[in-house]
Amino acid sequence: MKLQWIIIFCILIGSAVHSQTSLEQSNNVFSGEKFVTVQGLGINSLGEFKESWESASGFYLGYGIIYSDKGSLVFQTGYVNFKPNENAGLEDGSIFRMIPLMVGGRYYITMDRFRPFLLAMNGFNFIRQDWARADSALTTTSWQYNFQVGLGLDIFLFSNLQLELAAKYNSHLLDPPKPYNITGLEYSIGLVWRLSPARKD
Repeated sequence: MKLQWIIIFCILIGSAVHSQTSLEQSNNVFSGEKFVTVQGLGINSLGEFKESWESASGFYLGYGIIYSDKGSLVFQTGYVNFKPNENAGLEDGSIFRMIPLMVGGRYYITMDRFRPFLLAMNGFNFIRQDWARADSALTTTSWQYNFQVGLGLDIFLFSNLQLELAAKYNSHLLDPPKPYNITGLEYSIGLVWRLSPARKD
């Protein structure tokens, strides 16, 4: 089952790259604006997952290409570390960490100095769990599917530098036998550096 998800993910990335290449070759498509992002993030856990891991912090690194006057393709990775709930009875040193590998897109509502946008991302997390409590313990690593949906705002500070704010709902799915998914409300703040100016071919 995990292999099938990995194959599907690779196909999605290949299709996205092929679509981007085709779009850049079109004479009628807005293209050429590439950017990198650095974001700090926080997550407030939801549901049953919060009973064990109440919050998280981390960062994202991203690379994006604006392929039309409304849309962009984004690749993203990073690091997320969850904080144990003090009432969960987890032993000191218990950890729940993950490295996300995601691809997705943004829909820009306007392309002015202030750029509000809708976003959707999906991909896989490499998850490491190493925790123990009085009645159970677990040490394992795994690859699990995740997705995010949300909204954000880019604000131009200088010609090539933007401030970025975003709020998202995320769900990092664990195996079906598990009693919960890793769900949460995520907020982030960061910077966007434009590598190339916007232009029309």
